[in-house]
Amino acid sequence: MAVTLGQDALEGALDMKEAIDLLESACAHEAMGRAYLSPKYINNFEAGAMRMLFAADYEAGYSATKTYQNVSGFGARFIVTLYSLRNGDVLAMLDGRPITDLRTGAASGVIGRRVSVKAPVTVGVLG
Repeated sequence: MAVTLGQDALEGALDMKEAIDLLESACAHEAMGRAYLSPKYINNFEAGAMRMLFAADYEAGYSATKTYQNVSGFGARFIVTLYSLRNGDVLAMLDGRPITDLRTGAASGVIGRRVSVKAPVTVGVLG
């Protein structure tokens, strides 16, 4: 039976270090040819767009879909569905916003672990 978790249940379930570790592992699996990432499918409709993605991590044994709809004036809504590659079971349906936010930050963390900076840098943040 699939678990359904909303935004409140997912907040704080994973910290940034764990997210960076997981993403780094997934990137290593992809580099080994043991993961698949689909292109992003974009379907425009009158009041917005629906985007769909699929990924599989053969080493971890999971696949996932992410769909997000953006309706003009209302913003985006995300859903992530997690599947077992062993038997195809649907394991979870998750609110995708916390996952997307965490993954976006974790990508910077993975890069930060790999890139050495020899001298001080100045960073500006706009917005």
